[in-house]
Amino acid sequence: MKEKKTNNRLTDLTKKYSSYNVISEIENNLSKLSPSKINTSEIIIDQLLDLSLYNLDLYKSLEESILSEGVLTPVILYSDSNKKYLINGIKRYLIAKKNNISSLPCLDIFIDRNKINQYIINELSKNNDNILIRTHCYMKLIEIYNYSQEQISNMSNISLSNIKNILRLDLLPEYIKKDIIDNKVSYGKARALLNLDKDNQDKLYELVINPKYSVRDIEKYKRKYIGNTSKVTISQKHKSIKITFLSEEEASKNIEKIKKLFSID
Repeated sequence: MKEKKTNNRLTDLTKKYSSYNVISEIENNLSKLSPSKINTSEIIIDQLLDLSLYNLDLYKSLEESILSEGVLTPVILYSDSNKKYLINGIKRYLIAKKNNISSLPCLDIFIDRNKINQYIINELSKNNDNILIRTHCYMKLIEIYNYSQEQISNMSNISLSNIKNILRLDLLPEYIKKDIIDNKVSYGKARALLNLDKDNQDKLYELVINPKYSVRDIEKYKRKYIGNTSKVTISQKHKSIKITFLSEEEASKNIEKIKKLFSID
């Protein structure tokens, strides 16, 4: 058994350092390039990125810096069929577009598509932007490039369960997703709303948007007032049926209903 665990660790480390090697290779290539200028109108946004998921009101300090000093850090592009696709620097690009800045400094690389995907995944994980940006990226990796969730987990060095949760955020109502984009709802709080029907999402959302409640508070409320019905388990053994409730209190509350249902005195 110990040998199996060791092998698993070695496999995980191999995958982890393999992704590091890809990033190191790209960064090494970028360091050898000299920035050039590109017309902002010529830039195409890579499919793994989505402009609508960025609220520029949250990046005022970056905008002020660009307006006073210009765009100092080049955006990263890759070329394909004479087209230039943005893979890093989307906030700089959006601010430039908003303020009619006609050109941007850029570094243009020519690399394999899988390495580009690895690079984008890595860059998004380093940024403290809203989690839906990664939701979109992971969904497109699955839809366009047929990546599995396991592959995305390995490439991003994030647990598979976390990848599943990030993907499931796309199922949340639009009003909740908008508040995530506007930085009113954290990933942890948004995650607490998963596995709930719309009525219970609406009910819990009052706590989610209240800054005085932590993720732990919300999870506690969810377990106590919403999660109980889903925690009831029923099992059968021969002719007997066993019903298990979350707590003794819940069992006491429901025993009379069960007796009435089966006409038990």
